[in-house]
Amino acid sequence: MADNENEFSALPNEILSLTDRGDDTQRRYRYQNAYTVLLAIKMYNGELPYKEIYCELHEDILAVNEDGTYVGIQIKTRNQSDGSFDIGDEAVKESLIRFIKHYKKFPNQFSGFQLVSNCGFRENRSGKNLLNLLDLAKSGEIVETDKFDNFVQLLIDRTSVTRKEILNVLAITSTQTGPGMNDIEAKIIAYHLARLQICKDASVDELETTYSMLLDKIYGASSKRSENGLEDYAAFLDGKLIEQKAELSAKKITKKAVGDLLGNYAKLFVRSTRKDYGDKLLQIEALEFEKSFVKTPFYEEAASAIRDNKLVLISGDSRMGKTITSVMAVAAMASSYEIIYGLTLAEILKIVQSEPDRAQVILVHDFVGQDELLNNEYLSEADRLIQTICRLPKKKLVLNSRNSILKKLEKHKVGMFQFLQNQAIEVEIDFTKSSTQCKFDILRKYIDLNQLPKPFLVQISNPQVLTTILTHPNFSPLVIKYATQPKDVVPAHYVDYFIKTLQIPDEIWKIEVAALNYNAKVYLYTLVSLTKFSIDKAIVDKCYYKRLSAHKEKFVDETLEKTIGSLNGTLLRLTVNGKIQACHPSLNTFMQGEIGELEKRNIIDNALFIEQIEYFNDPYSEQKLKELMSSNGFFELEVLPVMLQYDDGASGLELMNTITLQYLKYIHLFGIEDKRLEPLIIEFLNRILPDRLLLFHSLDEIVIPVLSTKFYDLSDVLSNDELMEVAFISSHQENIWELLKLCFDKTNEGVNFLTLPLNIQKQVRDKLDMTAQVEIDGFIYLKLDEYIEDQKDEWEWYEWDEEDIEEKAKELIEDIANDHEVEIKDDARKAIFDRIQSQKIYNFDIESLDYYDSIDYSDDLYNDAEKKLLQYLR
Repeated sequence: MADNENEFSALPNEILSLTDRGDDTQRRYRYQNAYTVLLAIKMYNGELPYKEIYCELHEDILAVNEDGTYVGIQIKTRNQSDGSFDIGDEAVKESLIRFIKHYKKFPNQFSGFQLVSNCGFRENRSGKNLLNLLDLAKSGEIVETDKFDNFVQLLIDRTSVTRKEILNVLAITSTQTGPGMNDIEAKIIAYHLARLQICKDASVDELETTYSMLLDKIYGASSKRSENGLEDYAAFLDGKLIEQKAELSAKKITKKAVGDLLGNYAKLFVRSTRKDYGDKLLQIEALEFEKSFVKTPFYEEAASAIRDNKLVLISGDSRMGKTITSVMAVAAMASSYEIIYGLTLAEILKIVQSEPDRAQVILVHDFVGQDELLNNEYLSEADRLIQTICRLPKKKLVLNSRNSILKKLEKHKVGMFQFLQNQAIEVEIDFTKSSTQCKFDILRKYIDLNQLPKPFLVQISNPQVLTTILTHPNFSPLVIKYATQPKDVVPAHYVDYFIKTLQIPDEIWKIEVAALNYNAKVYLYTLVSLTKFSIDKAIVDKCYYKRLSAHKEKFVDETLEKTIGSLNGTLLRLTVNGKIQACHPSLNTFMQGEIGELEKRNIIDNALFIEQIEYFNDPYSEQKLKELMSSNGFFELEVLPVMLQYDDGASGLELMNTITLQYLKYIHLFGIEDKRLEPLIIEFLNRILPDRLLLFHSLDEIVIPVLSTKFYDLSDVLSNDELMEVAFISSHQENIWELLKLCFDKTNEGVNFLTLPLNIQKQVRDKLDMTAQVEIDGFIYLKLDEYIEDQKDEWEWYEWDEEDIEEKAKELIEDIANDHEVEIKDDARKAIFDRIQSQKIYNFDIESLDYYDSIDYSDDLYNDAEKKLLQYLR
């Protein structure tokens, strides 16, 4: 013992325990509570015949049917690596014994029992298969010579009941495979809560919070104590006075209670999200920034611009202080405006559209980043938000962005860039144009904040050195913040250290990262491998623990909290909604270049999420993916959720567990040709094709390329009318033609429209109408400037409100349509004719399309017309 006395220098509460299973136990309890939430949602939605459920009453869950009978439910969990449950498992035996005892104790009360498992039940035909046993019991085919007879005899011995009673219990017992331990909550939110009518307009954050409220209610019910719950309940029905009635009531979850909670939360959440989340988050950040905040001329300019204008753009190079300036300037408006902050664009749109007359300031950080530049859907949503705010008189929108991104935006989204140039009041933060006094105030603030020791302060107090610092072209608050925290440098070398930090700003990150211990570096690399943006901290933690378990010998003995504490504030930023991100975009860029070959291989070899492997996009990551594809290891990988947004601006759903999609993607990308995989590919396609959410995400890049392969025989899939109908419904005016060729043009001679099924004819007509719509909108849009120029002199003294602008936009569109009806229809007809010619479609009547009778306009055209009007009127 003496030899190991000093094995750890940390205290017990500072050492990560690798043996204590308490956290695993809590995870299993949370799974049970989550599954109870799932049952409560299904009960409320009428998917289960329950009128109420009780938590931890004799069983894990006691459900009461509408007819007054009971269902006892036991939930069993274990690691997937331990395999499925069978009748040899003590947990299964104990659950069945409980069912038998309750059936005996409360005769004619139970109509069913259920065993739920996160990892399923053995499905072979052996004597250990619980499913076989239950099926035989239901059919009355278990005999004393049967392979299950020994197990039945064991139950008799341990319960002291008759064989007949045991078989009666087994006949009303069923099994259910629940979601996985790691994804149950995500599945409940995305596939159950989100599909309730009452939650149809809820954002993902709203759904997550609603789920948490339900979970809290279930947890509260589970933690109440009742010694004799079932008997108490029966007595209560008879109207008898019982002492434990209050405790029993606390354990009860009724259908009405679930509905009331969902209904109340649905009414309150928009307000809660806006005030309790947006305002709170801004206040927290403002308080934090107050420590280092200096009221620079840029702040004064930004605050004034926000007070007097609707649309303000705060720009500048990296590290200039755009975030702190934006937050503090918007915080100054909090007394007279509600603050919308920290939400997705879709959530913001929903709030401002639902409350058009409420005074609000909306702040969007780094509203277009490097990745968003290539995301047309995001850019369209950002454009829609800007236009919406400009039409609503009581709204203000504050955006910030890096100069380098704004320059690229001019190429990727010309209309948005020009609109911002014309309509937004831009405040550019550029310290090369700032006064020496302003920069001196920032330097002094950080010297005081970081308590720079006097020997170091003396070194930079020399007037010549001070002038060099204050006039340096790379002077910025972030650089000064780090330069006034000297590390591994003596006072005599501090001036060189300070100037080097100014000359090479990335040296900041190099110094910070170099000072980290092994644990902190691994955590930071893990975060970078997962995302460039914010992500659920729980995901990063899980991946970090995987790395830890694989290389325990390298890790320092300290808690995860201590590891994150060494990063938080300097390199990482934790948000109030459980997200984590790098503290600055430039840190992501730096870290990408810092990941060495060994670290890269460690990340790839211990990846839990496929994105960690895809992140590197190099020969080693490709080799790893191919290795995993050739084994079952590929299906052990998880996939980060994908957020699907709807065109109307409402929040979409998180798409969970799409590893089957990734498998098909790499079958195509790697050109894997192995006939043994054909049944698996067909199975995966059969899973994906009925799900429109999955198709929306994967039709172009994965499903159509896989269906187009010549090596695999996928004719059973392509000839399945129900599956392909969903694919056609999910298609758009570009990819529908690939589907037509796959399904109906076997000889490459073309498609006879009249021989297509009626439902497919409808989809083709719809897509051709869309083609016409694009031509019509484009023609009218190009004419708008001309018509506005002709009329604008008449508007000089007119005071416009929102309704006037909307009406004038409609009037302009109608005028153009009426004046150029023949030209418009000719252009649309030509576009459709070119399309059907290029796709070899014959026997199609162009005149039967909707556009031929009347010219319709899309909502986007109305929005564009209103936007052009606003540009002229301003």
